[in-house]
Amino acid sequence: MSSQLLALILVGFKAHEKPDTTFAMAVKSLVVLQHVDPPKPWGPGPENEALADGVLEELHHRGLVTTAEKEYFAGTLTREEAEAAHMPADPAYRAARIVHLFTGEDQDRKLAIRRAVTRQSTRKNITGTLMWDCPAFVDG
Repeated sequence: MSSQLLALILVGFKAHEKPDTTFAMAVKSLVVLQHVDPPKPWGPGPENEALADGVLEELHHRGLVTTAEKEYFAGTLTREEAEAAHMPADPAYRAARIVHLFTGEDQDRKLAIRRAVTRQSTRKNITGTLMWDCPAFVDG
């Protein structure tokens, strides 16, 4: 019995519109396009992770978090690297800082979060109110 596996193999990368777009960012975007939106959904866990990554990218792009903070919140820093960057290495403190980041009252952060989430959502899932209230559809 033989098995077949469908695969998409990337053989090159060239940033077009944004010269600061990295290969990793492009791959994440491709994964979102292939798996988060139908017809191949991953489910709520990976969808939320993809949304969180998009929010962190938007916050970083707008200068609302540093590169070290973005990596810390994304969980890509080791405990030692977090301590060296003057951020708590304890997972409970990291979780509390993530909650604060995503639920704080700062209007610039709220706008970045809203823009990142709506950017990754399909237009059919966006209500008319959200579409007209969100600058992502006006300026981006």
